[in-house]
Amino acid sequence: MSLAQWLDQIHNGDCLEVMRQLPDGCVDLVFTSPPYNMRTGNGNGKRDWEGYDGHADNMPYPKYVKWQRDCLAEMMRLIPATGAIFYNHCHRVQCGLLQSHLDILAGLPLRQVIIWHRSGGINHNPGYFLPDYEVVYLIAKPEFRLTNGDNSVWRIHQDSASWIPEIPTFPVELPLRAIRATSAQVILDPFMGSGSTAVAAKIEGRRYIGIEQSPRYCAVARERVEASRPGENLPIPPSVYEQVPALPSLGKSAALLYEYLKSAITDLETDSAPLTRPQIASDLDCTTKTIQRATKELESAGLLQVMYHGRWCSYRLPGMSTHRF
Repeated sequence: MSLAQWLDQIHNGDCLEVMRQLPDGCVDLVFTSPPYNMRTGNGNGKRDWEGYDGHADNMPYPKYVKWQRDCLAEMMRLIPATGAIFYNHCHRVQCGLLQSHLDILAGLPLRQVIIWHRSGGINHNPGYFLPDYEVVYLIAKPEFRLTNGDNSVWRIHQDSASWIPEIPTFPVELPLRAIRATSAQVILDPFMGSGSTAVAAKIEGRRYIGIEQSPRYCAVARERVEASRPGENLPIPPSVYEQVPALPSLGKSAALLYEYLKSAITDLETDSAPLTRPQIASDLDCTTKTIQRATKELESAGLLQVMYHGRWCSYRLPGMSTHRF
């Protein structure tokens, strides 16, 4: 199979098996975000997370480290001396200690750590401060150079438009920023997911190779890429994204609660302890009765679905995942 047959395609398969079929030095840049192994969470809080389509996201940590090191070794083989890997991951607290993934990166030419300030999410955990960032490890070969200056803190908000229902992804702006800072012509993402890296490559007029093991995610990614145009912002295909109703005229408290819940529910990258209504009321500087009234107003407007479980509630906004409070 010639390289031309790999280009501008999203290939359904195991990333290691597919990468091993590609020739040495055939891609200029890798931008990827692997599964975070979130279902092994044993920090102070625990998320209601069921894993990905076809991947449970709960590997024993030593096995996860080996898997990721094997994947990164293949990525290193596929980039030339001028190439680099942008490896997006998330710091986590495990057993009361920070898990920084340096064991995954040991021996690799780590040049820089970029901070992705997500500016979203509510995590009330007494064990640590609000985690509102992720990291992008820049793993670079000796001759890799940037083509334009940038800072190492990328403030890119992860809002609801960056989430396809039930498929966690990152905003297109994240790989777009990396691609624009380089002269790379062929971009690889071995964990393509919903296709953000391929969309960013197409917007910038670059070539891409995507790998994804879930047939459903592949279909979503291909549709997103098909809907995008070079030099244009990504349109949202209605067949891919669940339509979110326009926000009607709401009272001040209901509008504040809606934005608060939207921020909390989009924060699916960190272990979040369930929130109580008193905590929400405290954050919004109001009473629990005000929160109850605002909840009912959002329910009546069709902007919120609530299931009550004793002192906890499951909240769901249309087009977004469920979060427990």
